[in-house]
Amino acid sequence: GYAVALKAISCLNAEGIAFGINWVARSDNVYDFPNVIELAEKYHANNILVVGNKINSNGFLESSLSLEELCHLNAIITEYETGNGKIPIIIQQCYTDLSLLHGLSPYPINNGCSAGRIFCAINGKGQFMPCTHLPYYETYESINDYWTKSEILKQLREVTPKSLAGCSDCQKKDNCIFCRATERG
Repeated sequence: GYAVALKAISCLNAEGIAFGINWVARSDNVYDFPNVIELAEKYHANNILVVGNKINSNGFLESSLSLEELCHLNAIITEYETGNGKIPIIIQQCYTDLSLLHGLSPYPINNGCSAGRIFCAINGKGQFMPCTHLPYYETYESINDYWTKSEILKQLREVTPKSLAGCSDCQKKDNCIFCRATERG
């Protein structure tokens, strides 16, 4: 897929069409992020979106970042931004761990996991799901019915760091809305 992606980037760049690069932060690629920045600059990308690693189709999170790797990634982003980097680096709103480490405010409604709070998804079969990374498929007559009657959405809205044992000692727990497609909970 890398060669196909590069060809697409080259075509977009040649036609003057704005594009960004989504990059999923994983333990097996975190030390390669400076090369992603270099690639984005070379092809004049409009931004880089740093995406948190999500569970796979089997419900497992592969190659998650350690705290050391997360801090390393944050340092790269901070150094690039303070060094007058040419490409905006955006941290995905539901990548709470990196957002908090980077000093982004967790207070606005559009920060943190949006699944079931301000966002839902519909697949090609017309099934509703809280997020494209949370394959809890449900069928309803309307979006409004899904939004107001889904027990899955209700459960997602009720899970907070305050309610999870692993988060109970965290200083950020009162304002954290962690991604529901990570290994938490």
